[in-house]
Amino acid sequence: MLAETSSLRRAVLFPQHYLWYVFLSSLDLMFTGLILKFDGREENALADWIIQNFNTPGLVVFKFGLVILVVAICEVVGRRNQNLGRKVARWAVVLGGFPVVIGAIHLIRVSMRLAAEAAAPHG
Repeated sequence: MLAETSSLRRAVLFPQHYLWYVFLSSLDLMFTGLILKFDGREENALADWIIQNFNTPGLVVFKFGLVILVVAICEVVGRRNQNLGRKVARWAVVLGGFPVVIGAIHLIRVSMRLAAEAAAPHG
């Protein structure tokens, strides 16, 4: 039992990577919410199904469940092979950034469209 307790209290291996991964995952959630608010749609079929069946709370649970899973994988892999674990953590950050970039581009387009509509003469 003592060995189990001490292993649970060990520091994580790649805290900076996890910080960025959680940050990007949070941005992804926020951007998704904004995009859906402006009549956009979720491109990830599984995430879309979750939204349709469980709304935003379901999406939050799904997203952060994935975060926990990815961090756990990085920790397990990293404790066996630190270089490989670090590579997996880096890839998690890189791949986590893609939906954020795509979402940001979409939100910029939406804001430009809304600005153009607001500036257009009414009548």
